Amino acid sequence: MNRLARQHPMALVAALLAGGLIPATLRAQSAPASATVSSPQVASSATQAAELSTVVITAKRENRVSKGATNLPMAVKDTPQSISTIDKDTLRDFGATDSNDALRFGTGLTVDEWETNRTSFSTRGFDIMLTQVDGLGTTNDWGIGESQLDTFLFEKIELIRGANGLLTGVGTASGTINYVRKRPTNKDGGEVQFTIGSYGQKRAALDYNKVLSKDGLWAARLVVAQEDKDSYLRALNNKRTALSAIVEGQVGDNGILTLGLNYQDSKQRSPMWGSLTLPYADGSLAEFDVSASTSQDWTLWNNRRQSVFAEYAHTLPNNWEAKLTLNHAEGKDATKRLCCTTHPAGRWSSGEVG
Repeated sequence: MNRLARQHPMALVAALLAGGLIPATLRAQSAPASATVSSPQVASSATQAAELSTVVITAKRENRVSKGATNLPMAVKDTPQSISTIDKDTLRDFGATDSNDALRFGTGLTVDEWETNRTSFSTRGFDIMLTQVDGLGTTNDWGIGESQLDTFLFEKIELIRGANGLLTGVGTASGTINYVRKRPTNKDGGEVQFTIGSYGQKRAALDYNKVLSKDGLWAARLVVAQEDKDSYLRALNNKRTALSAIVEGQVGDNGILTLGLNYQDSKQRSPMWGSLTLPYADGSLAEFDVSASTSQDWTLWNNRRQSVFAEYAHTLPNNWEAKLTLNHAEGKDATKRLCCTTHPAGRWSSGEVG
């Protein structure tokens, strides 16, 4: 071995390297100096790779982090609050097409439907008064505006339990509901759904994503859903059309611009306003069929909501981000209801409200 080492030292080193007898750190030290010289072609390729790495928009699309809980880019497991997530797979598996049904799968959340249209939510013993869409707060107006949204428009729904005043201004001790919109992705394609269910349910939905530029900097996503469904309650019918269109792209090296439109038209025939009388004046309990309703065929409650938003996010050094969001929302309600109350004798009193 000593003779071989004196006559062919490089052959011995090669043999040791092949046998794994020299550690990796020692291999780098024992390499000849000439091995560290790179050709101009290799250096040029490395420079080009460094220049290409400045494109950041596609990476952000693949690694989106919802900031509804803390407004910071933290994963749910790292967030110091109790959070439950209802993802799109859960919504599909259980057929929860509107958010009232979806929120019933949330841990620690109570969905209290007063009749057929008004809804309240509570957790930890308090009413939830703050609803967010992509972290931007909106109010709960009897649950009409935000509680019967079509879930197909959203990637997931986050339920944040606990006080929110520290992050959202004036808050409550209950929690926050955050709807996370479906945003553009890096791949062309989508899905189409057709559903036929109980109580005459007929539903069609489309989700399609398109990359608009060859470099992948701009992309758009269109989500549409339409549903028509009766109910176990007499004459009750719900029709809903929902649409979301979002375009997203990179502005400069550090900016991301997002423009979006949301629309939902909900039409309800024979809605209830008030509840059935349970006890009579003499203390006996009334008996009703499960399909009983206080409403009439000519009553209605239609809600139309539309909003547009613009969002600009700018990446700053040390993983900071500055974001500006503008949102404009409009709504229109049309109602014709039959309000019912009871006298002490147990007789019905009704009246039309427009």
